[in-house]
Amino acid sequence: MERRERNELLKSETLKKNSEYNRSNEKFQSTVSNIVKKILKMQILIKELQRNIKLILTIPYNVIEKNDEKNLLIRVENYEEGTVYYWTTDTFHNRYDLMKELLTKYYDDDKFDIFSIKNTDDPLWDEPKPSLLGYSFYKLEPVAYLMSNESTLSIISSNGELMGHIIIDIVPIDDNGNEFDEVPDDPFNELIGQSLYYKVIIKSVNGLPNNFCHNLQIKYESLVDKNFTSSKLYNEGNVRETSFDINEVFEHHIDYLMEEDIEMLINGKLKFTIYAFEEVEKIGKKTKEDLLKNLNIEDEAKVEDENVHFQSPETSQSTQEFDTGNEEEINKFSDKDKDCSVF
Repeated sequence: MERRERNELLKSETLKKNSEYNRSNEKFQSTVSNIVKKILKMQILIKELQRNIKLILTIPYNVIEKNDEKNLLIRVENYEEGTVYYWTTDTFHNRYDLMKELLTKYYDDDKFDIFSIKNTDDPLWDEPKPSLLGYSFYKLEPVAYLMSNESTLSIISSNGELMGHIIIDIVPIDDNGNEFDEVPDDPFNELIGQSLYYKVIIKSVNGLPNNFCHNLQIKYESLVDKNFTSSKLYNEGNVRETSFDINEVFEHHIDYLMEEDIEMLINGKLKFTIYAFEEVEKIGKKTKEDLLKNLNIEDEAKVEDENVHFQSPETSQSTQEFDTGNEEEINKFSDKDKDCSVF
């Protein structure tokens, strides 16, 4: 009887968890769908102004697994300046509203020059910021045996892509800064209660992407106090090397090794996080004169097309196209976007 009750309880709990996951998954999919709709509308506004900017919704693997809508990011590829940056969903919704307000002002105020606004007033512009290139993980087990172990580690992006390699060594040292000649047979018995000094040596990187190596910086978290250590910036200015030496050395120590410290060294890894500025091709921003020139060309093409249809009415066909230059069509996106609200 008890066994049957346990099975029924387990079955009930499993069904409850599945139901909660399904509700969470449905909510996440609805959020993603609504954001995609807004991105498409935003792209229409961008096309209307002939801006060389592209928006892409990015969903890292860990976000999909956890249905974590808070960590959805909108990737902005700014071909006007050759930069790439990311918006949170909150930032995107804010920029979307600002973009609509800007376009409304452009239509209502003949004196407003939307093509001469400053970057700080441009909803599509952001100052370049470092983006996550990827992570590398150094296995700490040799440190527990007071040994160094120079390793070539893969740099893996948040989406699982190989972004290059980094060479790192962690070297345990004695009070005089020398490496140990002897290694402990049993770290749990020989190292507990002792202090540990060690050097983290970041030697070099290689095989980085050509467009993702500018202003590169490496960060890692200390083993005990959880403070972050950062390297210098590399590939500053106009330098774009994909492989180069670093040779930075950082010294750390643990005052008193406890059993959990030894377990962490034997089973754990030290995570290195690599940042850089991602870049795209720089095309430049179109001027008002460029836009007017293109509009004149389109008007001439329409006139020629109408003449052709007038001369051959029997060959004309009824078609319906969305005109991104029509103010009425654009104003359709000036509502409160009830169909795009994020739950």
